[in-house]
Formats: sequence, structure tokens, C-alpha cells
Amino acid sequence: MSIISRLRAMLGVWGALAALASLPVAAQVNESVAERLMRDSGLWEQVADLGPNLKQAFLQVAENPPAGADAQGQTALRRLAAVTEEAFSPVALRLVVRRELAARLAPQHLPALDAWHTGPLGRRITALEVVKSAERDGGEARQKEAAQKWAAATPQRRALLQDFQVASRSAEAAASSMLNLMIAMQIGVVGAVGGPEMPPLQVMRQQLEPQRQKMQAEMGPVALSLSADMYASLSDADLQAYLAFQKSEAGQHMTGIVMQVLDVAVAESAEEMGRMITRR
Repeated sequence: MSIISRLRAMLGVWGALAALASLPVAAQVNESVAERLMRDSGLWEQVADLGPNLKQAFLQVAENPPAGADAQGQTALRRLAAVTEEAFSPVALRLVVRRELAARLAPQHLPALDAWHTGPLGRRITALEVVKSAERDGGEARQKEAAQKWAAATPQRRALLQDFQVASRSAEAAASSMLNLMIAMQIGVVGAVGGPEMPPLQVMRQQLEPQRQKMQAEMGPVALSLSADMYASLSDADLQAYLAFQKSEAGQHMTGIVMQVLDVAVAESAEEMGRMITRR
């Protein structure tokens, strides 16, 4: 089987599972409503980070290819990075997220979600999250600064941030996102440079589950320090109000479906990546 055929077959498995994940397509709300919520919540801007992050990862692998990869393999990896930018484009991801959000969003939660996201505090917090999520530089320096803010926080502030992390499932969401991108990257690299046949996606997820749990545990302290940095300008009272929203039935509903929606969006973009690389 050629490199291109291998990649196409492996990503076809992912695409089939993505289709199964989105079978309940009967929308609970209109897609225009879902898009409004995406924009109000900051999800519209934040999904745009997935493509550049994955492209950068493929380029880094191209510069430091796996053992046994030849010049042709490096070229294939760069080609993979190029199609990734298009397959994981903001437009493509937003279309899937909007569709899946409309299918999963329970209408009874809309009033509470709209009230929070369009209120003064909700708007201010969303703006903070969008700006911080878009920051790509800083690396270790940023993490060090965030750790210092966590260390300087009062016991009351730390307790608030710890409660917020549990309610928002931030470490779980970060680990899930990293796992999705790891699987996409593994499929892409093996498809580009060759390697053993990949197992079906559900098997890969099961095999990586111990890693996901480990990542979630390891990311706990990092997520806490980054939250201390992200919400540093908020008062304890403002953070308490945000925590109350996150703990609410509407907040928990939104958190859960967004994680599901992003899983489907990444899977469909990976399928498109496979189709695109076969044409180039």
C-alpha cells in the first residue's frame, strides 16, 4: 500500500467514526443561535488555534523526522503541514462546531447562557480568555510567570481557582485536546513517512487512555497556574460569580457539549486532511 493510500485508509476510519459521533443531527436549536453563542462565549475565536498548533507540530517533526525517514519523507511531512492549515482552517472548524453545537444544545439552557455571556462580567471574562488563548509566545517564561502568580495568591484565591478548575473541567479539556492532536499527528506522520498499519481510532483512544489520565493529572498544576494568570485582573467576587455560573446546570451543560463538539470537529478535519493530501 502506498503512503497516500495508507493515509487515506487510516483517516477514512476516523471519518467514519466522526460521522457516527454526529448521527443525532436533528438540531435542537437553529444554527444561527449556535453561532451567536459561539461568538458570545469566545468559542468562535478559540477554535481557530487548532490548525496553527497542529501545523507547527508537523513542521517540527519534518525538521526532526522519525528514525528511518528519508528526504522524501521530510517532503511529505511538509506537504502534510501545508494541507493541515487548510483542513483545520477556522472556517472548516467553525462550520462543524456550529452544526454540532446546534444538535446538542438543550434549548432550556439558552436563557441562562445568553444572560451570562451578554452580561458585563461575562463579556469581560470572555475577552480575557480570548486574548490569553491567542498568545502563542512566551513558552516557559509565561509558565514561570503564571506559577509565580499562583504562588503569590492568597489561600482564598487558591481555593477559588481550585474549585473553578473542577467545575470548568479545564485540565480534562486540555488533556482531551492534546490527545486528539496527538492522534491526528500520529496518523499524519505514519501516513506521510510510512510505518506499521494503524489500529482503528476507537482502539487508539483506548490505548492512549492511560496517557490521557496521566496528562490530566500532570496538567492540573499547570492549569491552576495558568488560571491564576488568566484571571489575575478579576476580583475574588468576580471569580466567585464566574464559578457560580460554571457550577450551574447551564454552565455544566455547555462545558460538556463543547468537549464533545470539539472531538467531532477534530475528527472531521483529520478526514479532510486525508482527502486533501491524496490530491497533491
